[in-house]
Parts: sequence; C-alpha cells; structure tokens
Amino acid sequence: LPLQVRPAASDTLKLQWAPLQNGVLQDTLLLYSNDASQSNPQKISLWGNANPTPQLFLNTASYNLGDIDVNVARADTAFWIYNRGTGADSVYLSINYRGIQPAEALSVSPGAAALAAGDSLHVTFALFPALFRRPLFAVYSPRVVVRSRFGLGTTVFEKEMRFRLVGTVGVDADAHAASAVFKLEQNQPNPFNPQTRIAFTLPQAERVSLKVYDVLGNEVATLKNEEMPPGAHALMYDARALASGTYFYRLQAGAIVATKKMSLVR
Repeated sequence: LPLQVRPAASDTLKLQWAPLQNGVLQDTLLLYSNDASQSNPQKISLWGNANPTPQLFLNTASYNLGDIDVNVARADTAFWIYNRGTGADSVYLSINYRGIQPAEALSVSPGAAALAAGDSLHVTFALFPALFRRPLFAVYSPRVVVRSRFGLGTTVFEKEMRFRLVGTVGVDADAHAASAVFKLEQNQPNPFNPQTRIAFTLPQAERVSLKVYDVLGNEVATLKNEEMPPGAHALMYDARALASGTYFYRLQAGAIVATKKMSLVR
C-alpha cells in the first residue's frame, strides 16, 4: 500500500483477516482515495465467526430395504454422516423404534463417535427378523436418530428405514429341510441407488460364490466366497463405486449356478 490504479482501470485488493481470539467478531476496513468525487473514507464492514463450529450433514431421505425373509438371521444397510464445519463434534446415535419390540430386534452402530472437521462417519443399521414379536408381515418404519452435541443450526436428524417382513415361520427343521430348494431372488429395490438387497436360499451346506459383473462380463465385485449353511440368506450390496448401468449378479453353490440382472440408476 498505497495501491495505485490507472484511470479507467481496475485492480483487486486481497485482504486476509486473522482474528486474535475466538468468538463472533466485527471490524471495519477504511478505504481512502484521492478522488475528490468520492467520500473519504469508504467503510467496509467485516464480520466473521472465529469459533471452530461443526456442521453435520445427513441425507435424511427414507431408505427402503424392501421385503426381508423372517428366517434371515440378519439384514443390514449403511449410510454416512458428514461434518462440513470447521470444528470437531460429538455424534450420538439412537433408534426411534416406533412400536417394534423387543429393542434387541434392531441395532445401530456406532452408538457414539467423535467426528473431526471435514471427516465422515460410517453408520450401520441392522435388523434381526427372528427376534421380532408378533404381528409379523407388516411394513415397519423405525428411524435412526442422530444428535450433534456442538453443532449450530439443525442438531437432530432422523432417517427412516422402511422394510417388510415376509415368509413362513414356525416350520419344523425336518419339514424346512425337505422343502428347501436352491433359489436366487431378484434384488430389492431394483433399480437401486446405491444399495440393494440380494437374497438366496440353499437346500444344503455348500461353498457359495456370489459375484457381480458388468455387461462386458468383467467381474466388479465379490460379495460371497465361503462355505454357508442351508436355509435363507440375504445381504446388502453397496454399489457406490460403480457407474450407472446394467449389472449381473451370479450365484454358484456347488454345481448349481443362477444369474439375475439389476440396474444401478444415479
């Protein structure tokens, strides 16, 4: 300084304001000019929040897990919480059961976590169909409740998780084994973005391979490659790393193979 500007020209003055203490601060910048037609000084108000402040972001749109077999031991899905603020936060998670009993039939993890500025938190919501008390075969809509301890503005978020329990219960083990057949279900939902549920039934214990392929036949994901017991099984597949398009999931159990098509739509 001083900054010289030629007639009919313009220039830029970059000002870096560094408060010496935390708090919501105000100051005034005075600009003087030798132009007699301008009032001197020109005043520019400066305002800033020097407190490190967290700001949570969560996509609160309802998530539909679709139909879930009552004989599946566990079904789960995941979502993310983001801290887009400038300070760290303490995040607490709980469940609004909305009539579901017992409480052990649902879970969310972690229950609490520290979330640094610019960081994200992976949250898992799980349900255990065998623990649900009657009546079954209804549409359930519990909510995951997320609370910010230090955030400003909105500090409580709720995400609805919708699902329906279907299938047959109360069948003895011998009858179930006799009627069990190899079956690969259509993924739900379909189309999906980015998560979908894949269910299948095994008539006997087998080494299972469940893989996802693109339309060119390239393998893009391995979901299962292990020995599994007989009965109904289900898992959630997260395809956030893939581009929109058509994909195929292929289940092989012993010598039996089944393939189905699914669509990822962003």
